[in-house]
Amino acid sequence: MELSLSEKLLLLAIHRENGKFITSDLHLNYSLAGAILLELSIKEHLKLVDGNVYLKDIEKIDSPLLLGVTNLIQESKKPRTLKYWTQTLGRKSGKFRWSALKGLESKRIVRNQEKAFLGIFPYKRSFILDKQLRNEIHDSLKQFIRNPDFQNTEQIALLGLIDASQMHKLLTSDSQNKKAIKKKIQEIVKENPIKDTVEIAIKEIQAAILTIIAISAATSASAR
Repeated sequence: MELSLSEKLLLLAIHRENGKFITSDLHLNYSLAGAILLELSIKEHLKLVDGNVYLKDIEKIDSPLLLGVTNLIQESKKPRTLKYWTQTLGRKSGKFRWSALKGLESKRIVRNQEKAFLGIFPYKRSFILDKQLRNEIHDSLKQFIRNPDFQNTEQIALLGLIDASQMHKLLTSDSQNKKAIKKKIQEIVKENPIKDTVEIAIKEIQAAILTIIAISAATSASAR
C-alpha cells in the first residue's frame, strides 16, 4: 500500500502499544510540516527560487492535506522562505496531523480514539492496526542505512525527518549506537547526490526545526 511521506512519518512515530507518540509534540509538529513541504518538493509541486517557495502544477494534486497547504501558500501576499513555511505550518500542525491520521484510519492502518481525562480534558490516541506495514517501513529504513540508495529521494527525506524529530530510538535502543546512527543519517543526507530543491529542503527544514526548538527552550528557561 502506498503511503505519503507524512503518513509514513506519523505511522513510525506512534508507539506500537499505547497509542502515544514516541517524540515530543514540538519535534513532531515541525517534522510533519517538513514532511508535507518535502512531499510537495519530491512530487515537483514546489521549487525554491532565490530561497523562496514557489508552487507549480498544483492542479495535479489530489491529496486534501497537500491541497490545504498549497492553499495557505497561495494566500500569502508575497513569496516566503522555506523556513517561514516550516514555522507557519508547524504552528498549525495539529490540524494537519489529525487530517493525516484520519487518512490512515480510512485505509485501516490505524484506529483513532478521542478520550477525556477525568471526563473533562480531551486527548487523542492512535493505535496501529496494520503492524506488518509499519514493520516493513521500519525495516526498510534500517536496511537503507546499511546500504543507501541515493536515488531513493523519499527514503533520504524520511531519514532526515527522523533525525530532526529526534526519533533515533526507532533504529536502535543502544545509546552509543544511537550516536553512530545519527551520524550515519546526517552523512546520507549531506552526501546524497540529489540536486536542487529536495537536497536544499532537507537541510533548511532541519535547520528551521532546530532553531525553533532552541528559541522555545530559551523562552522556557527565561520564564522560570
